[in-house]
Amino acid sequence: MGIEYSLPHSKVVEKTKPDDTSPEAMLALAEKNYEEANKPPFEFTPRKLSEIEEEMIINTIKYYEGNVPKIAESLGVSTKTVYNKVDALGINLDEFRNIQP
Repeated sequence: MGIEYSLPHSKVVEKTKPDDTSPEAMLALAEKNYEEANKPPFEFTPRKLSEIEEEMIINTIKYYEGNVPKIAESLGVSTKTVYNKVDALGINLDEFRNIQP
């Protein structure tokens, strides 16, 4: 049994010459190839841009331990924008700062 591959719409589809050439077996093979060819190229769950932005801000705050100038530089925004976003999200920066007594 030989296997060859083609790229319809940039997706790999397995073409085989089945041992069973009955109509049922041919239909099953066609359905399998169709399903494989129509799978999304990667896993993705659409989200709102505001959710992604909030996640990015929180992760950056954690990474830089609340250091606003570093957060702003990393995100490519002004420190004022960081403070505005933090206030809008109700985030207390002190909770992320590494305060030592």
